[in-house]
Amino acid sequence: MRLKILFLLFSLFSIGFCYSESTETDSLKKIVDNAANDSSRVEAMIVLGRSYFNINPDSGIKICNHAKQLVETSRYTKGIANALKASGIGYYRQGKYVDALQDWENSKKIYESIGDKKGVANMLSNLGVIYRDQADNEKALDLYLQSLKIAEEINDSVRIMTVDLNIGTIYGEKAITYEKAIEYYEKAMPYAIALDNKDAIGTITGNLGEIYLKSNKDSLALANLEKSLVAYEGTENVPYTLNLIGKLYAKRKDFEKAIDYQQRAFSIAEKFDAKLDMAKSMLGLADSYKEMKHYEEAIRNYMLAESFAKETGANNELKDTYEGLAMTYGALNDFGNAFKYQSMMIAIKDTLYNIDTEKKLGTMLFNYQIDKKQSEINLQQKEISKQKIVRNSFIGGFIIVALLQEYFKATITHCQRENAAKNCC
Repeated sequence: MRLKILFLLFSLFSIGFCYSESTETDSLKKIVDNAANDSSRVEAMIVLGRSYFNINPDSGIKICNHAKQLVETSRYTKGIANALKASGIGYYRQGKYVDALQDWENSKKIYESIGDKKGVANMLSNLGVIYRDQADNEKALDLYLQSLKIAEEINDSVRIMTVDLNIGTIYGEKAITYEKAIEYYEKAMPYAIALDNKDAIGTITGNLGEIYLKSNKDSLALANLEKSLVAYEGTENVPYTLNLIGKLYAKRKDFEKAIDYQQRAFSIAEKFDAKLDMAKSMLGLADSYKEMKHYEEAIRNYMLAESFAKETGANNELKDTYEGLAMTYGALNDFGNAFKYQSMMIAIKDTLYNIDTEKKLGTMLFNYQIDKKQSEINLQQKEISKQKIVRNSFIGGFIIVALLQEYFKATITHCQRENAAKNCC
């Protein structure tokens, strides 16, 4: 089960309204017309643009780019950085990582030029998210640590909390670095409590609970998971924690409690139409019934888990489902079905291996695309420099010719005057 990251990656608080094209235009005109000055106009446009990212990223990017164009005619330099930050979010939501990275890199440079350390820390953290998504944890960690250093210098509590949590998530992916993950989660917690950020508290304690569960420290796991449950109350994150608690009780062979938590997890996940959590809940229930030797009930739940996992492309859950089915049919001496699902499990494992390979190749392609884009930018800059040199050479040559002409004119006039003077009496 993958540890949860805190989606406070961009300090983004999107407005969840749906606008039609005409409403979008009308709203934009009103904001532009009613703003007291260029800076407030730009910031209002950025807010409007960001409100579209959950429903229509293209429109959001368009508005943010409009804001950037507007601010380029004024002296509000920070507005350009803010607009680039916002458009980068739009690109990120679309999976256009190279464009997002370019906007955030440019935004970072502007923040650096105006001494805005908060903005720089924000961009470093955002850039870390891109590299983490590209499975380049080493680069992501480097960017997170740079962000954290600046955030601590300026005492930016929100950024410190977010980066600490996301660093913990990277360390929490491997058993060898669990202690490091715990260290960063514990550093993030006081900030989450001080900010009264329930989502952060739920995520930190949930991740701690999962790590302790994997480390066979059940009492610590349960204590943290119960805290996570309280923090997440009423949100779509509740099934994540309930499923982990169910898993813990199943490990203790307390199947009655395990099934209770797993059923509650499914019920809440169903309300939010959270298919992945529904798959996890069914898988947990099936595992519990298998361990209880209630094989028919186990098969029924595995089949449901398979359907939900397929809907979301959750290959890890599919692998576990097929493994459970193979073992269940084996226990029933139905070796035909046992072999069938064993084969399907192996096929999914191969798929997961290929996905890991694709991620590595994807990272290489991603870096190639960045280098290619940078090369294009460098070529454009060289071409502009060449054009400037040609233009300046032309202007310089023209000036020299003009000066020479004036010199010769002046010389001729001077000679004429001298000759005229000689002819005078």
